[in-house]
Amino acid sequence: MKKGFVYIMSISDRPGIIKIGRTEKHPEHRAIQLSNQTASTGEFKLKWFKEVENHEFVESFLHFVFREFNIKKEYFNIDLELALELANQSISYFIDIDKNLKSLFLGKVDFMEKRIKALEISQRIKGDIDKRSIQNLLDNLKKELEPIKKSSL
Repeated sequence: MKKGFVYIMSISDRPGIIKIGRTEKHPEHRAIQLSNQTASTGEFKLKWFKEVENHEFVESFLHFVFREFNIKKEYFNIDLELALELANQSISYFIDIDKNLKSLFLGKVDFMEKRIKALEISQRIKGDIDKRSIQNLLDNLKKELEPIKKSSL
């Protein structure tokens, strides 16, 4: 999982429009980069950001949360204050879900690893029992063969 940033930016010449995006560099650098693009008429201003694990997935999650306000790709028509509140709540909710899923998954992995170890041990014991029983059968056969061997000499 890549660590990175998710962010919300406003655009100076488009009030009420925000951009929700992601970057591996600090979002301030991304704001400058976007503002300097030749197609951009306004200045992008960083309004909110959060450093997260798997920033690609978190960005998609935020786009899903804001889907009703989407106007095109990463751009949304929503009041900035409402967007910031919604982003904070969504990220908090996402982090809680992520922790719970990881905990559940790791618990399941731990359980499965213990189950595999138990199966390996039982197979080894079973293998030892099989080896011992075969060895006992061989020993008994040798004992039974001894008198026959002696009589043939």
